[in-house]
Amino acid sequence: VLVNRKPCDCDVVADCKVGDAVTLKVKLTNMSKNPVGPLTLTVMPYQDYQNGIQNYDLDEAVTFIGSNTFFFDMVSQGRSISVFHTKLIQACFGKPQ
Repeated sequence: VLVNRKPCDCDVVADCKVGDAVTLKVKLTNMSKNPVGPLTLTVMPYQDYQNGIQNYDLDEAVTFIGSNTFFFDMVSQGRSISVFHTKLIQACFGKPQ
């Protein structure tokens, strides 16, 4: 996973500012011995309150430029594909609570 062209994982918070476009890219590599697919991948943004609670109701706070869902056919053994190349914009409405 790349956020603004930088590697990102679940233990690192992406450095993004409200109102700035954020570029997302996901690369999928088939490491199995068999082809995989067809598959659907969907980006589901959420707000992490860092206390065990996550808010997925961000319909009015996040806008995708392009699709947040991608479909692809079979991926052969050892092959890689870039699945996402989209942008999202995070808006802020009111003060966080």
